[in-house]
Amino acid sequence: MQQKVWDSVNFFHEGDEYFASVISDVRRAKNSIHLETYIFDRSVLAQSLFDEFGAAVLRGVSVRMVVDGFGSLGALDFISRECEKKNISLRIYKPLFRSWGWFFRFWTPNISRLGSVIKNLHRRNHRKVILIDSEIAYVGSYNISVVHSRKYFKDSVWRDTGVRLTGSEIEVLQTSFREVWSAADQSFIQPLKKLPSRIIDRYLRYKPQASLFRINFQPLHRRWLYRDLLQRIRRSEHHVRIVTAYFLPRRSLLRALQKATDRGVKVEIVLPYLTDVPLVKWAAKALIDQLVAHGVKVFEYQNRVLHAKYTIIDQWASVGSLNYNHRSFLHDLEVEAVFENEKDVANLANQFALDTENSVVWYDKNHRPSWMLRQLYRLAFRLRYLL
Repeated sequence: MQQKVWDSVNFFHEGDEYFASVISDVRRAKNSIHLETYIFDRSVLAQSLFDEFGAAVLRGVSVRMVVDGFGSLGALDFISRECEKKNISLRIYKPLFRSWGWFFRFWTPNISRLGSVIKNLHRRNHRKVILIDSEIAYVGSYNISVVHSRKYFKDSVWRDTGVRLTGSEIEVLQTSFREVWSAADQSFIQPLKKLPSRIIDRYLRYKPQASLFRINFQPLHRRWLYRDLLQRIRRSEHHVRIVTAYFLPRRSLLRALQKATDRGVKVEIVLPYLTDVPLVKWAAKALIDQLVAHGVKVFEYQNRVLHAKYTIIDQWASVGSLNYNHRSFLHDLEVEAVFENEKDVANLANQFALDTENSVVWYDKNHRPSWMLRQLYRLAFRLRYLL
């Protein structure tokens, strides 16, 4: 079977370059702009994007935005006001508190609904996607947040990776956006709408392992993608390189990484030293110690927050929003772009070398933490399915 390739690929490892490219394409948009993000904050950067979207609307471009109801919670009033002012279509993925009615509906005698309520609250849209004219796609780990811009956040800017893509496979991502758009803007008490049979048929035809996009909208696809990742690690011959902001994987993945090192595969993982969610780092400590004991080389990225998410397994690579934690594998909506072209994989390999240069090897595991810290790590680990 002929290998699928992108028409063009442009990687961005600094936020200012990423957003400059986005704005340039927005200014040339002719038909549509679709944005899907976990965090859309209230900032100068967000306002500049809104101004560009507003100018596009005046040119006759259709602009749609889907923001997550939890990740963007603190800015929903700002987002709603700007979208209304600029005639931008907005939907919120599982908003938390639309009105006080949620409280009374929650405490109904029908306790059987409690499980579905919690499940619906827990599952978020963690994707970061921008689609322009159904021809250009931006994916990666860049939220619409000032923390990704050195211009505004100076030396504390987060380290991320994103990519601009063109090619026929973008239609897959466009279809996925339409389904998320259809499912969005609902109270967290309510289950998602039942998808029409035509949509179910389309999802059954979509084979994520064979696509250049790894999309996990359906539980079936989550299982497929997770098994595919395990198989790639199990079949690896030379190296497995992982960069992730949050590392708290399932035990089956830990075993696959350990067995890879037993076969002589070089397994390297880059994690953040500075993090915006310390609980994840505490919960993962024992797991990381276990990997290091099996020969896995673990690095901690220094000086600024590492938020990038990419994987390299021999001559295969992926970039997207997926973290190596329970949330990404079991709960959240995620998307990754796949690369098998030698030049594209080499670009990520070069960036991996730079990330390790800015890191230190995981500290001496013979140092035993205090009793209090050990209890804190154990408590955090018990919460791993929520992190």
